[in-house]
Amino acid sequence: MIDAVLKIGGSLGRGPFLLPLCERIAALGVRHRLAIVPGGGVFADVVRAEGSRHRLGDAAQHWMAVLAMDAFGHLLADLIPRAAVVSTLEETERCLNADRVAVILSYELLHAADPLPHSWAVTSDSIALWIGGTARADRVVLIKDRWGAAGLGVDRHLVELRADAACGLWIVNGERPAELEALLDGDASEGTRVW
Repeated sequence: MIDAVLKIGGSLGRGPFLLPLCERIAALGVRHRLAIVPGGGVFADVVRAEGSRHRLGDAAQHWMAVLAMDAFGHLLADLIPRAAVVSTLEETERCLNADRVAVILSYELLHAADPLPHSWAVTSDSIALWIGGTARADRVVLIKDRWGAAGLGVDRHLVELRADAACGLWIVNGERPAELEALLDGDASEGTRVW
């Protein structure tokens, strides 16, 4: 069982807050079973630019963007002490049973099920919620570089997944890792509960 799926927004990779966040997640992984779903960050920006430049179809851009998430996942796994990359829910469970933080590279998982529309309207937020629901996680926490519901931004598909994902959905500010710690340790007043 996963206590929380943490989606780390790729935009956090552009500032000074990513390393302190990763260190806090490593410490939290000692007492919570945590799985990370990476955003796309600068890697997805390249996909978007090249997709536009070459007029690529939606499916090609979708799968390239998922691979961009996997690239950011490798970066995160290197920054989070005691983290390991995984590609399936079974590998995730084994990783958590070994008291490590699982960084889910979602391409293989998504390609096998193909559960989401191939569109830029679907972001890593929806992917994290789908994974959290599929894995029966207790909650999904979107770690953003901005506050509250404003952090939901461009993912118009997220609300459509609500019925299928029985887990709670939260947003916390990644620039303040203590909020994530308080939320995971039981302080429901931290972060913004979406549902």
